Amino acid sequence: MTACARTLKGIIGEQLLHIQCWSHKLDKLEKIPSQAFTKLNEYVSKTKQVFLNTRKRKHRYISFLEDKYGQNNNDIGFKKAKLFPMPVMTRWNSWVQSVDCISDYAEDIFEFVRTLDDSDSNAVEYFKNLEELDWKIVKAEAAFVVEHCAPVSDLLLLLEGNKYPLAHRLLPNLNQLLVSFTIIMESDRIKRVVGEKTLAALLQLPKQEMYRAGRRMRSMCRMCFDRLTGLIDTDTAKLFFESCASLFCPVKIMSGTVDTVSRAYKNIPMLKEIPLAQFLVQHGVLQKEVENYLLNNRSKKVDAVHEVLKGMLASENKSFAIVCLQVIFSPV
Repeated sequence: MTACARTLKGIIGEQLLHIQCWSHKLDKLEKIPSQAFTKLNEYVSKTKQVFLNTRKRKHRYISFLEDKYGQNNNDIGFKKAKLFPMPVMTRWNSWVQSVDCISDYAEDIFEFVRTLDDSDSNAVEYFKNLEELDWKIVKAEAAFVVEHCAPVSDLLLLLEGNKYPLAHRLLPNLNQLLVSFTIIMESDRIKRVVGEKTLAALLQLPKQEMYRAGRRMRSMCRMCFDRLTGLIDTDTAKLFFESCASLFCPVKIMSGTVDTVSRAYKNIPMLKEIPLAQFLVQHGVLQKEVENYLLNNRSKKVDAVHEVLKGMLASENKSFAIVCLQVIFSPV
């Protein structure tokens, strides 16, 4: 990718514009927790070192989990024996996946590593010398990342694929992230706004350390909020995505007026294949069809607008549906 960009720049010159996709932008956002939670990031790094290029140790760890929890998933307290997923800086979402594992298996990793005899390993020594307070801080920060940063990772993975239309849902999803960050960063009592696992972990900390952990969590959300706001404001396609949301987002389409639909229509060149007067009539049909669809289908996993437009392909509004589907399937 870098070599390709360098070649293009050599051919086109300084006029070459780099328009970054939202998967790359969200990857920048996803890196903030690892910078904000230094103890957790060190724990992830040391865990990676423990299991890196050690086939026998990985096998021993799996055996350790099977001996501890058994192999019957009907047993109370059963945990599936699985390896620690290695974080890779160049692989999207890998750090969060590692933290997710630590959130569930922190005690097991800690207990297993302390049974190892490899005193020459810095990673093993780290676990053997780890203070109980630091370990509890790691658990609290890991729980917070899993409960409050997972939506960023989920959206990134959704954008990374190409099976679903997302142009009309991008900004509403990003705004939802901003709201979730705002709730935490503006709260004066962190215990009231965090998830269940995070709260349970925070309550294990001394009062002063709980206050510091809460301050780090609010600070992380502030950094995420500022970074995401900047990415949205500087996005060259912001007006396009706003217009897509106004016209086709299932939440917003029901409240669309003639004025809002007309303004959004003018901001999307592809739609001008259809005369405005005709588009307003057909968009009104789309609104009614989406309303009926939502009344009969409560599943949040299905995009109502996408489903209705696919159904319109077999109707007299086929040309309208084709153009609209091209719009919502625009790359993000």
